Amino acid sequence: MPPQHDPSGPDAAGTAAPAPGPAASRPAAGRRAPASAGARLSDEPGAAADPAAARHRSLATVDDRLYVGDQAVTLATPGGFATVRYAEAAEVLAHPDGGRVLTGPDGVRVAVEPTLYAMLTPERIAALDAVLAAVAPRAAVRTAPRAPEAVPRPPAGEDPRTSALSSRTRAPAPPRTRSRGRTVGLYLACLAVAGAALAAVRTTFDQLGAAHPHYTVAAMFWVLTAGLVVVARDLRNPPKDRTHVPRWWEMGDHFRR
Repeated sequence: MPPQHDPSGPDAAGTAAPAPGPAASRPAAGRRAPASAGARLSDEPGAAADPAAARHRSLATVDDRLYVGDQAVTLATPGGFATVRYAEAAEVLAHPDGGRVLTGPDGVRVAVEPTLYAMLTPERIAALDAVLAAVAPRAAVRTAPRAPEAVPRPPAGEDPRTSALSSRTRAPAPPRTRSRGRTVGLYLACLAVAGAALAAVRTTFDQLGAAHPHYTVAAMFWVLTAGLVVVARDLRNPPKDRTHVPRWWEMGDHFRR
């Protein structure tokens, strides 16, 4: 059975890294290796090519994704892929807090840390343990509980329960709140839009049948209708929620780009 490892070592950062070599090559105590330091990455997508694999977004690195499939686990980074197949796993560190570190026969190490990946729930960790117990029972190594400061965490301000979620499982967006005054104004604006539009249509048809048509009043009602529509839109969706919608006075900048 492989020896136990220090859970506070460099592989606690939740990224792919090679198996530890000589002591001289390890980082000093209290320091963690960079996100991709020494990672043995390849062009083989591994579990990332499996449509059934669950994809989890990293809460520590924006571009990293963790794919947990039925036969392998893969860490996908901009520089390549790190894959460990369950049947070929040389070692599986099982931390009591739910973290799992899989090491392949080629020394590639992929950490499956619930604190670093979105929607990596205890149920998914239990399903991973069941697969590993079936195909690689001798590779499992139970570790001692890690100190709270040794458990890898996302950067300050990120919470794995509320931060960016997996593309396969997204929490519903919180309902938009609108003040009572804005709600009343929205209803009044809608009534005004309906009235102005009705007046615009009526005056337009009245002028169509006249011997000497004058469309000035009809045009004024149409302009009023358009203005009220803009007001109703702003009351329904505050401008801060529509930052991607260009204003008419900003169209010149868009055409010059």
